[in-house]
Amino acid sequence: MWGNEIVSDERNPGNKTDVIVSAADCLTVVPSADLLAIVRHAPPPASPPDPLVPYVIDVVTGNGTRDWHLTDDAIAFAGDDVPGLFWQWRTQWERTWTLDSASSLRRLRSAGHELTAELHRAAWDRLYAQSTGSHSTRIFAPSVLDDWSSQLARVRNLIRQRDRFGFGFVDITPGRQRIGLARAWSSQDGAEVLAADDAMVVEMRPDQGLCVHAENDLIEAVDEVEFVDDRIVVRAPGRETAIDFASARPLAWLMPGVAAWRVRRVPEVVVWARSFAALDECMRYASSSGFEVWIRATYPFFGQSTEPFET
Repeated sequence: MWGNEIVSDERNPGNKTDVIVSAADCLTVVPSADLLAIVRHAPPPASPPDPLVPYVIDVVTGNGTRDWHLTDDAIAFAGDDVPGLFWQWRTQWERTWTLDSASSLRRLRSAGHELTAELHRAAWDRLYAQSTGSHSTRIFAPSVLDDWSSQLARVRNLIRQRDRFGFGFVDITPGRQRIGLARAWSSQDGAEVLAADDAMVVEMRPDQGLCVHAENDLIEAVDEVEFVDDRIVVRAPGRETAIDFASARPLAWLMPGVAAWRVRRVPEVVVWARSFAALDECMRYASSSGFEVWIRATYPFFGQSTEPFET
């Protein structure tokens, strides 16, 4: 991807992060991939609409399934409306639910294992194998979905009962109305580096929330980030720091398309509320219709999803 290899960081197995190893041997940590739950209810069409013809390619995946992918050129040269048109077009043959980042879902799996011995480890491990660096899509047959639904409900109730907290990121971009959290993080399994390059490290800590290491300075308990002209303003209790954009790119990677955001402490069950709701709705739809559920990784930072492959 862009000449770089994405690998898994084995130095901290409990909190694996996507890492780009560049040709210059400079380590850059990019935000964890998002996982999507997908139910394909029809075959893909034989040809794309005219506006997408220059930017999509017809592919045959490892399990013989046809699909359409955006080309690399689409990311660099297509108009801003092309990605939206592409995903809208895909609704003709599949329904998609955004779950959460792979990193966050690994923490959910860990919480489930910690809270109940009844958790079906094999099924959960197979699902979250997608988040360990594999570029394949995990496919689940309708026959396993009822058991999954009951497990999710049990884990959700146990997380609510243990009464811990996490942190949520709220989009406060001027002129935009958004309901719910744009991103969330649980303190399960300890601190985590969300993004980093040679100029900045962005980290979440259980007690302090968002912390930014920049230019030999540590900004703890960050409660607001705002893009102002060519700078990023970082606000924390009792201080405000403006950093040149070139030295603060990891903050931009965290929330693509967001010009300002706040960090708030939230009940832990809220951290995974979107994941629980999306999985529940997806499984009910798939179970009632008899279709398979696909779990696929996508990298919003790069604008690409992984190639499907049945396991």
